[in-house]
Amino acid sequence: MSRTFRFSFELALCGLACCAPDNSTDDAGTFAPLPSDFANYEGWTSYDLGGVDGGPTDDAGCAHVANVPRIAYINHVPPHGSTSFPVGTIIVKEIRLGSSPADWAIFGMAKRGGDVGAGTGCEGWEWYGLADDDAGTRIQWSGLGPSGNDPYASCGQCTTCHSTAQANDCVQAPAMSLSQW
Repeated sequence: MSRTFRFSFELALCGLACCAPDNSTDDAGTFAPLPSDFANYEGWTSYDLGGVDGGPTDDAGCAHVANVPRIAYINHVPPHGSTSFPVGTIIVKEIRLGSSPADWAIFGMAKRGGDVGAGTGCEGWEWYGLADDDAGTRIQWSGLGPSGNDPYASCGQCTTCHSTAQANDCVQAPAMSLSQW
């Protein structure tokens, strides 16, 4: 194989790999996260939220029970000067209700863009109930909040509380304030 042909072939392969479309983004540019997008979230930038949550409730049946350790993870911090989180941002929050990860409530929120969450005050965001175990990270539910038999369904839509943080693009955690980046 000639050097020129080999170089052109390798360059073409690199171009295919570098420019291949993200399988989590549709033709309209709306991000639709897959379970693999949540995998290994423990390796992302993390923030210890302490035992206080931004939510206004202290209901043991909801995610906002007080004095329970919380850790938040973000897949990509926004660019300096951002006034909103970019499409493709994923934030995962562990609410450590016990000493074992099996006792933790794990939630995610993804900035999907498009008309997701239209009219809720948290446009572009979708929420997820997650499970993380030996099988990996799984999505248990997604939407504006849990429904059906989910233990957190009585809490209502996630946007009910998150919309009070519109100044920070619906992210409640002060440690993740857009002004810090």
